Amino acid sequence: MAREVYDDRYGALERPKVDPIVRAVVREYVKTDLPSGPLYKALHDLAEVVGSLMAGSTTPGRTSADKTRRSYGTGRVYTREEINGRETYYGSWWAGDKRVNRKLGAKRAPGERDGLTATQAEAELRRRMADDGATAKLGERIDIAELGRRYRRHLEAQGRKKATLTAVDSTLNIWINPVLGDRETSRVTPEDVEDLMRTMGQRLGPKSIRNHIGTLSAMYRHAMHPRRKWATVNPCEAIDLPAREDSEEIRFLTPDEVEQLANAAVPGEHQSLDRALYLTAAMTGLRQGELIALRWQDVDWRAQRIRVRRSHVLGEFGTPKSKRSTRSVPMSTRVAGELDRWHQETKHKATRRSSLRNRPRENRCAGGR
Repeated sequence: MAREVYDDRYGALERPKVDPIVRAVVREYVKTDLPSGPLYKALHDLAEVVGSLMAGSTTPGRTSADKTRRSYGTGRVYTREEINGRETYYGSWWAGDKRVNRKLGAKRAPGERDGLTATQAEAELRRRMADDGATAKLGERIDIAELGRRYRRHLEAQGRKKATLTAVDSTLNIWINPVLGDRETSRVTPEDVEDLMRTMGQRLGPKSIRNHIGTLSAMYRHAMHPRRKWATVNPCEAIDLPAREDSEEIRFLTPDEVEQLANAAVPGEHQSLDRALYLTAAMTGLRQGELIALRWQDVDWRAQRIRVRRSHVLGEFGTPKSKRSTRSVPMSTRVAGELDRWHQETKHKATRRSSLRNRPRENRCAGGR
């Protein structure tokens, strides 16, 4: 059994170098009645030590960001290539008998200012490991600002989308922390939440207020979990939220208005693209991020449908907003014609650019453009 646990994860390492040590450890552990958790941890630590001595040996799909041997309990940083082709730093460490893996941030590319350097990734790993230890205390007294940080890390660990994390950051930084940040979770009352709502009401509408208070309420539900008990009462449950602005009237563009919108596209290099986007948006109901993420392979000309598979939000490509958002929508003849014209135009431009690149320099000069 011990050998199966090892082979399941570390069979890719060079067996001639690893086997003698593994056999020695396995012989000792098979004599005991230890559960698979401690045994797996011991073999994992052994493999990391051996792997650090083998130049270039890494887990498939990952590249090591630290090829020197690390002290026990210090965790490790590694990089992984994401779907968009960019490398991202991840951290890995042991918390009790559980192996924890967390995303640290995008790796800084040469010549760019965004992303983490190797040193910054190490510092982020240390911070995450410290936070992981801090959040393990049951019934701990914390303030709202600390609860917000822990709730935000919880959402990130669950793989929530960047738009969701950005919305939570905005709610915390603009509304919750300036008013309640230094208050202990158990000392926030429904009256405090109502005062916060009145402050919001000076600048926001009912829907925005409901969204922000919903975030505060979700933070308290997170804190009240039996494994945490950082709060015992949710003050948001004892207040009346602003009434929803319900309206059964649906505002939509008439066919004439759609044509006027398409004709209003600003003349220039991107006029044809803007026309295609306006008509597609009006006649399919796609969100802005879904429109930006469309590829020609998503347009099914034969079935007269558009497949929504991706979205572009806050500068990143990802999956649509929800599972139901991955869908197929009908494509009208008007939209199909506009998209086809844009498709032919882009193909012509690509062919012309390619031919210009391949022409001898003297011919290019003689031909003018």
